[in-house]
Amino acid sequence: MRLKFFVSILLIFLFLVGCSANKNSLEEEEGTVEEVNNKEEPIDKQEQESETDEETESNIEEDPRDEDVQAEQAEEQDVDNSSASYLMDNTNDYVKEVINGGQILQVITTYVGEDEGEGSWDLWETTIDGETHKFAVKEDEEGLYTGYPESEYYVDLVYPLEEGKTFENWGEVNTITKIDGTMTTEAGEFNHVVEVKTADNWTLFFAPTIGHIRSVDENGNVVSELIEIIPQ
Repeated sequence: MRLKFFVSILLIFLFLVGCSANKNSLEEEEGTVEEVNNKEEPIDKQEQESETDEETESNIEEDPRDEDVQAEQAEEQDVDNSSASYLMDNTNDYVKEVINGGQILQVITTYVGEDEGEGSWDLWETTIDGETHKFAVKEDEEGLYTGYPESEYYVDLVYPLEEGKTFENWGEVNTITKIDGTMTTEAGEFNHVVEVKTADNWTLFFAPTIGHIRSVDENGNVVSELIEIIPQ
């Protein structure tokens, strides 16, 4: 079956090596209270202290990091999966442990640039047992995709994310079974994890700004898992 052949390749060289530059990275404002230097000679110490207190109060009132702003920033940083990106952050390298034919391999995935062809695909390179392979990843408003540069691709997720939503890959149906899970691997704890059940009864897990973090086969065995994230 064409899908199973294509999936088997992707699971080793694509799915198993990751599926996000985070388009929606959030920046926290840095506010500071300016220190006022009084260049004029004060008349007396009491007057100097009074003026300094008034100026400090004025600056604190103008500080952008008041309680409302801080609360808003905290809320923004806890982005739910309805607005999160599941594209791999291209400022990181990703290390996965992959079990292939009973052999445990470490797979290192590194961003190498943008595809110069049609569309805005990110190009990644994986190193598997000393051999390198390139694959491409793309995210748009309709979904997340993984494939070969200028060739076939596979749909990882469809947006908007909804539990029970189905989508086709090469004529066979995958199902989104969970959209807001939590998962811990050696690489850390991940929130808003999306779970997908494939037509072959594999279960795939995706995390915001990371993409694919784990694959479980039809027998419940973990065959691929993210074990380390390395900032470039």
